[in-house]
Amino acid sequence: MKLVVTARPAPTESLMGFVLRLTELNGYPSTSYVLAAMGKEWYLPNVGRLDAAKLATLAGLDQGDINRLTHRPAERPRAYVRVYGSDLPSYEVNLRHSRVCPACLAEGRPCEAFWDLAQAAVCPVHQVHLASECPGCSKRLLWARSKVQQCKCGFDLATAPVAPATPALSELMSVLRSRVYQDQALAPLPQTMSHLAHLDLRRLCKLIWVMSGVVHQARGGRRAPKARCHYRDQLDVVAAALTNWPVGFRDFLSATYEDVLQNAEELPRFPTVFSWLLVRLIKNDEGERSGFEFLEREVYRFGAQYWTRGSMARDEDSQRLVPERVRWGTMGEACEATGLHQLTLKKRIASGEIKSRRIKKNSTRAIVVDLDSIRSLQLTQYPAVSMRDAAPRIGVSIETLKALRASGVIAEDYRSAFPGSLTHEDVEVFAERVRGLGTNRRALNDPSAVTLDDAFTAWTASPKEKAGVLARLLAHPTMVVGKKRGRGVGRLQVANDFLTDYFQSARHGAAECLPVLKTAERLGCTAAVVTWLKRGGHLKTKPRHGRQTPSLESVNAFHKKYEALARTAERLGVTAKSAYARLDYTGFDHVKVKTTQYTTVFIHRRHASEIRAVLSGR
Repeated sequence: MKLVVTARPAPTESLMGFVLRLTELNGYPSTSYVLAAMGKEWYLPNVGRLDAAKLATLAGLDQGDINRLTHRPAERPRAYVRVYGSDLPSYEVNLRHSRVCPACLAEGRPCEAFWDLAQAAVCPVHQVHLASECPGCSKRLLWARSKVQQCKCGFDLATAPVAPATPALSELMSVLRSRVYQDQALAPLPQTMSHLAHLDLRRLCKLIWVMSGVVHQARGGRRAPKARCHYRDQLDVVAAALTNWPVGFRDFLSATYEDVLQNAEELPRFPTVFSWLLVRLIKNDEGERSGFEFLEREVYRFGAQYWTRGSMARDEDSQRLVPERVRWGTMGEACEATGLHQLTLKKRIASGEIKSRRIKKNSTRAIVVDLDSIRSLQLTQYPAVSMRDAAPRIGVSIETLKALRASGVIAEDYRSAFPGSLTHEDVEVFAERVRGLGTNRRALNDPSAVTLDDAFTAWTASPKEKAGVLARLLAHPTMVVGKKRGRGVGRLQVANDFLTDYFQSARHGAAECLPVLKTAERLGCTAAVVTWLKRGGHLKTKPRHGRQTPSLESVNAFHKKYEALARTAERLGVTAKSAYARLDYTGFDHVKVKTTQYTTVFIHRRHASEIRAVLSGR
């Protein structure tokens, strides 16, 4: 038997679509007539295993068209259906109810074999959702009708309204369509989806289904149904994960698992969380393991933020895919990375210096260590350097070194094995910076330049102030104008004005106090005399760095009222010895200070004219 009107199938036309077109060309009221002629009773539901061999007689098709259209696998069991040469499980193909693209029908295109896939939801040619129900009768479309573009109720399917699809879902459907026809001319693979080019149609369908089930369960679904029709709402999420590779898939993993893993009281097992990949896709795959390696690599990359290497790697292949840098490690791995004894490591963890996490409630081996926090610590390779040993290397006192460390002037890039000590690397780097201040500097005999030792003594500088001066010199090395012979920072020469400005600003009004040596210099006497003046109540004092320092106000008041006889004699060109011998100061308002070696006399300035007359011999 041969049909009156025959035709050739289009390159993308499905078997049932071709049967429907032959039905329309020959004027039959239903596809059951052509199916019966092909040896398939119209009332049997399993049209999925329809053999196209009879079309050679009915429509004059050659063997190439028959092999392309047939649904009967050559060797597969009854549970499989062949779609354009690819044998798929029957649940991956939906042949009982048809789906159409109204835009394709309006352009006169045939019913595509791609539309028969259970997970085909969008026409990638027009980027619109496929229609599975007739808008006229609100019933599901069936193959048992008489025309390609017309429902059994008479509604023109080419005029059915269409819903636009997202670009991501359209790209994913383009990949699915290209895997059906396996012809770049008919269905080109998008360049942005080249990471899926190695997957055949069966693996791609299974990947979409498994990931849809993951999304379904993440949204609260208790079980993952096998029927693909239950996952229409999840396809957009799956498409977003598989497009924009690998950023989209990484975002998918973070959105699905990040909150669960961070808030879990006990960390679930890695194989349990990703069983959908390790078991359902990889272990149960009939092909080579490398088919889903691109997914496995990204999953291990994500898992490296939460699990240890040993809990993820199962065999040599997984060891190869696990990234080199894993955030969490066992105590043994942490000891190996730090070179510390396990007891020392536990002390560091207890002090909070090294982060850790408990992954199980009732287990003695439930603590994992944050290896990232260990990597951020540059551990020294040398013995610890005590403060006593480090101070002479740098050229400062121990107290000044402690102040330098407390203020952060010394950069501690390396971690010492003993708290309170410094590392060899940090000490050498800082000592080299300090030595650089005096490089190519010669001693100056300028009275405006003073060594740091003399300045610190004159200002009775505290260790904190000494550290501040050194920090300012390290920031501005040009402030150092010379260096006298000797070792240590104290031999550096700096402008006296610089130090005066520093101490006055650093003390925030500490100029109200004047060091003893500065007071002696201003009054023209020795430090011992200043000490006696403090004790005698002639100079008021204020506590400064644990010492009673003369207040500037009282020094200025005393200096304004009294002048040392030796300084008066010097101004008049007379020696101090001659002035003491010639002047009877008992008749003047004076202050007499007798020390161990000699006596100093301060005379009231209102007697200046009388003293001048006596000493000049008038």
